[in-house]
Amino acid sequence: MANYNEITITGTSWTRCKEVYITNQYGRTPGIIFGEEKVVILDDTASTIPSKDEIKVTFEANETFPLLNSSTGEPTGTTYTHKQLYEILYSLYITSAKARDAIVAERLTAQGNQ
Repeated sequence: MANYNEITITGTSWTRCKEVYITNQYGRTPGIIFGEEKVVILDDTASTIPSKDEIKVTFEANETFPLLNSSTGEPTGTTYTHKQLYEILYSLYITSAKARDAIVAERLTAQGNQ
């Protein structure tokens, strides 16, 4: 039995990181979980397929990893340690928290002046 309206199509597929979870529970070793998905493009239409695959990385202060160019995937020649990444993320968190707190304080001040 033939498939109704069957056609031959051309496509591309790859795996990508769709989400990153960072765990930093008090008194425990920090970690990162990378969740993946598959992207499928058929005749210029993209679809994503969730994946049960994930990559777990446990914090090791002196462990190094190469910095890759996100456009090409090629190494840039620079390496970072987990500690450096932790400090970058810590800095982003504290800077963002202070910006949020300033906005909240500004709103409270404005409400108090009404």
